[in-house]
Amino acid sequence: MPNLNIRFPMKRGGYGFPRMNTTSKSALRENLKNVFLTLPNQRLVNGSIGSNIRSIIFETGYDSEIKDKLKAESRRVMNTFFPEVTLLSVEVESQDDNLSIDRNTYVVKISYAPQGILSQQDLITFSLNGSRSVSDRSIVDPEFRKARRKAREEKNL
Repeated sequence: MPNLNIRFPMKRGGYGFPRMNTTSKSALRENLKNVFLTLPNQRLVNGSIGSNIRSIIFETGYDSEIKDKLKAESRRVMNTFFPEVTLLSVEVESQDDNLSIDRNTYVVKISYAPQGILSQQDLITFSLNGSRSVSDRSIVDPEFRKARRKAREEKNL
């Protein structure tokens, strides 16, 4: 199997090297996560790479305005850095929409697929809150947690 990119969180793989993504689907998800969680100018070599989604939640305004800005920024990032990916939908939820979400937290759900391959549709979810912590979909998406738990159980059998 080819090694496409490093899998995060970094853990030791074979022969002392870090674990690697071996499928294009997992590599694409990792690339999306890296770009969305990188702030503009955070990378010294190429300061244009990154997203403002973490800074948007600190702007003043109504909940609906912040949600619109988060959606627009998500679309901009996808169109700018991933033109080979079809953006299917961007949803943003807050406590106003779902009481199980903490106060001052926004959950951004981005559904996408490689261009022309809608059968490989995937979802990445970010939970953004005022403490500047960011989590990926494994924490906020209950469907993902169920699928992950099932895969672990099957692996242990």
